[in-house]
Amino acid sequence: MRRSIGVVIVAAHDLTRSGLTALLRRAESWTHVAGVYRSLEEAEATFHRHESAVLLLEDALPTSETIFPVLHRLQRDYPQLLTIVLSSKLAARYLQHLFESGAVGFIYREDRLEEALLLGIGTVVMGSLYTSPQASGILVWSRLNRGDAELNAIDLEVLRLISQGLSIKQVAATMDYHQRSVYRIRQKLCAVLDAPTHEHLIDAARQKGFFE
Repeated sequence: MRRSIGVVIVAAHDLTRSGLTALLRRAESWTHVAGVYRSLEEAEATFHRHESAVLLLEDALPTSETIFPVLHRLQRDYPQLLTIVLSSKLAARYLQHLFESGAVGFIYREDRLEEALLLGIGTVVMGSLYTSPQASGILVWSRLNRGDAELNAIDLEVLRLISQGLSIKQVAATMDYHQRSVYRIRQKLCAVLDAPTHEHLIDAARQKGFFE
């Protein structure tokens, strides 16, 4: 019989905690919620009680401390703990730093959360690293595209139209492209320009001199 995986949820926001709890309870045949907390300080007693557990950690911490030293400390003090970070940030450097600091999984909020949660938990328990689909795409693009010169004319046209306030659907119609292709180009733009989220893409492009 498959051993039930204990999952500890730490998230500063009430809606995040309740939403994650509800999603995990749908998979109680092989997972169980071992604790739900607003802060890591409240959760640490749970870590001591479990030989192994998965921690779902929202990176919007309630303190001024950044997540990177927190991950380092968790890895040092609780080496059996498998930490998956939940975030609305989507930048290659940020993702790389998370894994270097001790995270074993990353879930982007705009991915299909229920699918990503269950697949992510199962993956890290099996001993592998996990990133949800859009995060995986960002990491791939960051390896394939290492500088502004890698952006082609089509990429730049998509960037120009987005800067004018057009939606993905409108960009696709204007360029006679499939929406899925435009989504992929936007993902590439975020990776190349190191934009933490889609909403920061135009600011990141301005900082690199694209609209001067």
